[in-house]
Amino acid sequence: MSTILISLISDQTIPNLLLIKELEGRYDQLVFISTPAMELGGKSGWIEEAAGIEKGSVPRIIVEENNWTDIREKLQSFSWPNDARFIVNQTGGTKVMTLSVFEFFSFKNSRIVYAPIGKNQIEELFPLHTQKPQEIKYRLNLKEYLLAHGLYFQSANELLVDEEFTSEFFEYFKSRKFRFYHT
Repeated sequence: MSTILISLISDQTIPNLLLIKELEGRYDQLVFISTPAMELGGKSGWIEEAAGIEKGSVPRIIVEENNWTDIREKLQSFSWPNDARFIVNQTGGTKVMTLSVFEFFSFKNSRIVYAPIGKNQIEELFPLHTQKPQEIKYRLNLKEYLLAHGLYFQSANELLVDEEFTSEFFEYFKSRKFRFYHT
């Protein structure tokens, strides 16, 4: 029996990337449920690249984000394996997308989860909604974080100033909670 991780794509790419990385090894396949606007904006590709997955390789179900009938029809017509289990990440998407996807997968062998932004945890919505939230242990590195936002960079891995200055500079801004303005 295979396990498929379903991710609803939205402007917030980090919750999807975190669950993809946190649950790595617990699923066999990924599927993105996305919209034309999210695909045009490159969100799915950014997530793939940040996760180390070949860009464009994750199957996508492209839906009209506020059209329940369209979402339902596209979910029904997708070629789902008969014996699959599903982990459905409902953190992204519109309200209509999340409600329609919840309804569709609540009739399957599914675990529906939510990763509240800023809480670093996975909350189970179905079937065990009373279960205690699970801590997300995976930590994104800077490269993953930037790639998930469509930002690319090159690095020679060399400090432009000496190590002592770099360390002091970092500690100064860390102590100010990374605020770069003067108060």
